Amino acid sequence: MSTVIKRIEQCKDKLSHQHLHIASYILNNYKEAAFMNSVQLSKKIDISNPTIIRFATALGYDGYNDMQKNLQQQVQNELSSLERFHIEVESDLNIEKHRATNNTTPLISKIVNTEIENMCNMISCLETENLNNVVKLISSKNYVYVAGTQISYPLACYTHYALSKIKNNVMQVTTWNRELSSHVKQNGSEAIGIIFALPRYPKATLKIIEEFKNRDIKMIIITDNLLFPYSSMAENIFLIPLKYFSFLAPLSSCLCLINVILAHLAEFTPNLSQKNLAQFEEFVTINEIYYKK
Repeated sequence: MSTVIKRIEQCKDKLSHQHLHIASYILNNYKEAAFMNSVQLSKKIDISNPTIIRFATALGYDGYNDMQKNLQQQVQNELSSLERFHIEVESDLNIEKHRATNNTTPLISKIVNTEIENMCNMISCLETENLNNVVKLISSKNYVYVAGTQISYPLACYTHYALSKIKNNVMQVTTWNRELSSHVKQNGSEAIGIIFALPRYPKATLKIIEEFKNRDIKMIIITDNLLFPYSSMAENIFLIPLKYFSFLAPLSSCLCLINVILAHLAEFTPNLSQKNLAQFEEFVTINEIYYKK
C-alpha cells in the first residue's frame, strides 16, 4: 500500500511546475494538509481548486478525497492528542466563519456520526473467510494471550473478560516480562495471540508482537491500517479504518468487531461455550458478584 509521500517522491520528476508547488507544500506540511479539503488547500497555497484535484489524479488517486483519506491514514500514528485537539478546534472555527445560518452540526451528532462512519468502514473491510479462519484458529488453541496497551488497553480488557466466559486459559498481557516469557516457553506451541495495535502503536505492544513472532506464536492483529509496520508478522489481520474525533478514542467499531468474533466462536463451539458459561454463572452466583434486590 503506497503512501501519498511515496507517490510524490516516485512521480516528482514527471510533475508540472504547479503540481511541484503542491507537492512541496504537502511534503513540508503533510499533517496540516491531511485535514484540509481541496478548497482550503487551494486558498492556502494560491493554486486553483481544479489544479489541486488534477494533482491528486496525477498521483494515481480517484480524486482529492481519495488522496486525503490516504494521507490522513498515514498521519494518524504521528498525531499527538494535542495536535488532534487543535485540528478539531480549527475545523470548528472554519465552520463558524463560513456558516450562513445557525444550523451547524451539534457536537453530539459529530461524535456519533464519526463512530457510525468507522462502523461502516469496519463492516466493509470484514471478510467472512477471514472471520471463519480466525474462529477456527482460536478454537484450536488451548491458550489465548490478549494484548493491548494505551488506547487499546480497554479493548484487551473487554476481550479478556468476554472470551473467558466461553473459553478457558485466556490471559491478558500488557508488557513482555519474566512471567509471560516463562508461560510462553512452556505453552507457546498451544497458544494464539490476539493483539490490538491502534495508533500511536505503543512500543510495549510492538515488543510483545516481536517476542511472539520470535517464538513462532501465531497472531491475530487488529489494527487500523495495513501500513502498520508489523502487519506481516500476523497469521490474520483485521483492518478497522479509524477516523478520529479530536483527542478521543473511537472504539465502537473495535468493540463491535470483538463481539462479532466471539459470537461466531460461541456458535462454532456450542458445547464448550455452554459449559463454560454455566461455570461462570455458578461462580458469580456463589460469590454474589452481582447486586440483587
